[in-house]
Amino acid sequence: MSDFNEYSTIIPAIGMVVSVLFNLFLLVVTAIFYFKRKGVGSLIMLIGLLLMLLQTIANPMLMAFMAHKGSQELANYAIISSVLWLFPYMVFGIGLAIHLISHMKKTQH
Repeated sequence: MSDFNEYSTIIPAIGMVVSVLFNLFLLVVTAIFYFKRKGVGSLIMLIGLLLMLLQTIANPMLMAFMAHKGSQELANYAIISSVLWLFPYMVFGIGLAIHLISHMKKTQH
C-alpha cells in the first residue's frame, strides 16, 4: 500500500475518534452543568451536544451508505449534511444564550 493510501484512511479515523471523545467530554461536562443548574438554557445545551455526538457518529455511516447507492446520492447527501451540520451547534448556542441572558438578569438585581 502506498503512503498516501495508508494515511488517507488512518487520519480521518483518528479525527473521528478525537471528535467523538471531545464530544463525549463536552457531553459529560454539560450534563453535570445541567444537573447542578437545571434550567431551559442548560437543557437546550445538553440537547445540542447530544445532537452533535449523534451527528458525529452517524455521518460516516450515512456517507458510506450513500456512496454505495451512487455518486448522485452521495453528492445530494453531502449538500444536505453540510447544511444540517450547523443545526446542533445552533441549538447549543441558543441554549448558551438563554442561560447567559437569564444569568445576567439575576446578577443585575
